[in-house]
Amino acid sequence: EGQIRVAENVTTDGLVNFWNFGDWKALDTEALESAGQLAAANWLLALQQMVSVATTLGRKSDALRYSAVYNESAAIFDTRYWNETLGGWTHDQNQIQTVNAISLGAGVGSKTRRLKAIEALDADIVSRNYHLTFGSVGAKWVLRTLSEEGRHDTALQLAMQASFPSWGWWISQGATSCWESWTGINGPNEGELPQQQGGQATHNHIFLCGGVGEWQYEYLAGI
Repeated sequence: EGQIRVAENVTTDGLVNFWNFGDWKALDTEALESAGQLAAANWLLALQQMVSVATTLGRKSDALRYSAVYNESAAIFDTRYWNETLGGWTHDQNQIQTVNAISLGAGVGSKTRRLKAIEALDADIVSRNYHLTFGSVGAKWVLRTLSEEGRHDTALQLAMQASFPSWGWWISQGATSCWESWTGINGPNEGELPQQQGGQATHNHIFLCGGVGEWQYEYLAGI
C-alpha cells in the first residue's frame, strides 16, 4: 500500500517499452517498429489517470507522486523519440498519424514541439487526400487529437472519406459492422489492396472504429 509498482519490462531509465501488437492493422507493414514508443505513450496515459483517480479520492500525496513519475517519464519520452525533421516522435513518415496523435494526447512536448507535431499530423493527412494510415492505436487517437488541437475540419474530412482506406470504404463494400482490417480480407491479400499485419481479419471487431464512435459522440454531438 502506498507504493508505485513499476512493470518489469522497462528501459534503464524507467520508461515502459513492452508490447504485443503495436498499432494493429496499420497500413504500414513496418508499424511494429514504433510499438515500443506506443507502449510508452500508453504508460504516460495510465499515469495521468492515476493522478486523476488519486486526486478524486483525496489522496494528495499519491497524486503528487504519480504526477512526478509522469513528468519524468514524459520528458524522457520527448527527448528519446523527438524527430525535428519529421516534426514528430517517430522516424517513419508512415507512422506520423498514430505516433503524433497519441503522443499529443498524452501531453508530451513543449508548446513549440506540440505545435509542430499537430502541423505535421495535419499536413500528413492532407497530403494523402484525407486518407488514414493508422491501425488500432491511431484509430482511438487521431480524430480526437485533431479536434482537441483545433483541426476539427481535418478530422471531419478524414471521418467522411469514402475511398480506400476509410470507414466509408467499408460501407461501400457492404459492411454492416466494424472490420478488423481496412482491407477486410480474410486471408492473404489479393489484387491492389495492401498487405497488412496478420493474415486473418474478422468482420466484427471494435479496434478500428471504436475511436470514430467516441469522436462522434464527444466532438460532433458534444456529449
